[in-house]
Amino acid sequence: MTRISKLGIQAVLAAISLAGGLTAHAADYEYTGNTTGQPTYVRIEPGSVGQNMEIVPYFAFKFSVDETGNYTFSSGPQRFIYTFLYENSFVPSSPQDNYVAGSGSPLGPNMDFNANLTRGVSYIFVNTTQTQLYGVGPFTSIISGPGNITPLAAVPEPESYALFLAGLGLMGAMVCRTGNRRNQAMRLPDSSGSSGVRA
Repeated sequence: MTRISKLGIQAVLAAISLAGGLTAHAADYEYTGNTTGQPTYVRIEPGSVGQNMEIVPYFAFKFSVDETGNYTFSSGPQRFIYTFLYENSFVPSSPQDNYVAGSGSPLGPNMDFNANLTRGVSYIFVNTTQTQLYGVGPFTSIISGPGNITPLAAVPEPESYALFLAGLGLMGAMVCRTGNRRNQAMRLPDSSGSSGVRA
C-alpha cells in the first residue's frame, strides 16, 4: 500500500513538473521568408542606433504575444543575416524609431537575441542582410518564449497610404476625363446642324 502511494505521489509531482515546463515555454513559433526581391531600406547597426549603414532588402513579420515575458529570436540558415525587433510600428525611412533589440555581425555567424515582450503589444520582427549581396535569400525564423505567438496583418506604412491616395486621385481624374469625352461626343452637331442629342 505504501509503495502504491509513493508511486502515485511521484506521478502527481511529474505531472506538475511537466505542466510547469509547459507554462514556462509554450512553444516555438517558426516561419519562413525570403529577402530576395523585397523592398529596401537603410539598415542600422545593432547596438548602434542612429548609425545608418547599408541599403538592404528586408522582410517584416508583425505579431503579438499572449503572455508577458522574455522571448528568444533567431534566424538562419543563411549567414550574414541581420535581425531587428520593433515595438508598435516599423518605419523603413526611420529605422531608429521604436527599436527594441537586434542582432547581426559583419563576420557572418548568426546570433540569437532576447527581448522582454508585453502581452497585447504589437511587435515587428525584421529580417534583413549585411549588404545587397551577402545574406540575401530564403530564411527560417524562430520566436520562442513563455507565450503563444499570434501573427498580425501587416499595416501599410505612411508611404503606402500616400501612394494609395495618389492612385485613387489618378483613377478619379481618368473617370472624369472619360465622362467629359462621352458628353462632348453626344453634343456634336449632325449634318443638318442640329445637336446629336435628341429630346
